[in-house]
Amino acid sequence: MAQENKLASRFTDEQYATKSEVANTLGTSLVDKLWDNITRYREQYAQQTPLLDLTKRFYKIVYTPSINSRYQKLQSRIVNILYKYSRFSEEDLKMYQIKDDAMKEILKMMASFKGIIINDIAISNIINRDNRNKEYAPLEYYYEALCSFQNNPLIAIDDDFFGNYLMVLSHQFELTTYYRSRDLESAKTKFVINRQYDNGAPVNEIEKHMNILLDFVNNSGAPLVVKAICAFYYLNYIKPFDSYNEELSILLFKHILARGEYESIAHLLPCEILLSKNPSRLKEVMNEVQRNRDLTYLIIYATDVLEEAFGNFTDKLIAVEGAVLKDSMFRNMSDEEFKKEFHIDKSETQYGRLPHIKEETPVEESAPKKVDVQIESSTSNDVVTPPSGEKALQLPNKRYTEEEYENLAADLLESDPFLRPQQAHFFVRHMTIGKYYTIAQYKRAEGCVYETARTSMDALAKRGYYRRENLKNKFVYTPLKRY
Repeated sequence: MAQENKLASRFTDEQYATKSEVANTLGTSLVDKLWDNITRYREQYAQQTPLLDLTKRFYKIVYTPSINSRYQKLQSRIVNILYKYSRFSEEDLKMYQIKDDAMKEILKMMASFKGIIINDIAISNIINRDNRNKEYAPLEYYYEALCSFQNNPLIAIDDDFFGNYLMVLSHQFELTTYYRSRDLESAKTKFVINRQYDNGAPVNEIEKHMNILLDFVNNSGAPLVVKAICAFYYLNYIKPFDSYNEELSILLFKHILARGEYESIAHLLPCEILLSKNPSRLKEVMNEVQRNRDLTYLIIYATDVLEEAFGNFTDKLIAVEGAVLKDSMFRNMSDEEFKKEFHIDKSETQYGRLPHIKEETPVEESAPKKVDVQIESSTSNDVVTPPSGEKALQLPNKRYTEEEYENLAADLLESDPFLRPQQAHFFVRHMTIGKYYTIAQYKRAEGCVYETARTSMDALAKRGYYRRENLKNKFVYTPLKRY
């Protein structure tokens, strides 16, 4: 029994395997008993979603701790992108470079998905509104859709949402039809044979399932990244429109992310990689989701693909940051002198990331000067004391690499589900005992408005991460030891 439980965990947490993958890995087809045990193990962590398949059965998601860490890590990656992106001014030429490069990568991904052969010059022409090749029109219209997104990232996600984007993608000023008015080829036949709808829902089912999707997007409490992946799947499962279902599923994905305070960067995130990376593998995974009504297969696949793409995007932001630093402070220094000055080692890279600057042996800081502060009177609700036995959070007085900071933030999100990713991102970088942090620091670090920064810092104080103190005419926040 212990061995069976170990295998159940292995084929769920280490590899979310299908039944055939379990058989192939073990080299035997006699896995029925083991598969039943794996299924029971997964059911302990399964949650039903409001999404229905076309046989009126609900989809589920399995939330084991290891699976949770996957989407939390991806969400932390998005927070990190937002943090780095917000450090550039809109008037900075480097900001233009970042946006331009991101759009080029996105259009390359969409061209790959649509089977359009295009070069960098033609892509630049599309971005510069100078495309004269009709073959590139689908990419031009998709770029227009992204520009519309950028101008209004927080529009309501409803029927008008899809209608407006359909007009942009089809380059029509008025839609003559909305949902499909005919069944796609062999949809009914496939349903009868193997209970699958590889070609979308029958027309009489479309409106009902689109209402289910809209209700899920607008009201579900699922984690942001998980919600976006599920919505991406469901729209491609229903295929409610005669065309552009895939493009709309990506735009929907990005708009869901925009609602998580990522509205300034959501249109630039390379989510299109889901369509272009490996279309045949994506289809296999989505078919597995449909057969088992288990969205976890796609969540794991999508987070892995997006983690790599978002990591590459982060690397480019880091590279631009490094170029800005070199240009502004060491304009007359050669590349070799710059590397020597900052002890740069090219071997310490990830995803082609700008090399990490090696740290010297840390020098012990002198004790902070005593600050005359007046501690607020507080009620028992002002600070939440962690439950007894909670693992102590170490509060080091040293700096970590960005990857280590991301891991700390991910661990913190796993241990405290009430925290928001931005709060975790800020806290792990501002948690030195004896120091004082301000709302203005949070605002600058997380690229948000003052009111969001204030409520976020107050929430951290109430959760026991900081003690809020009154210093003259402003509040300051000092980290607390958590036991």
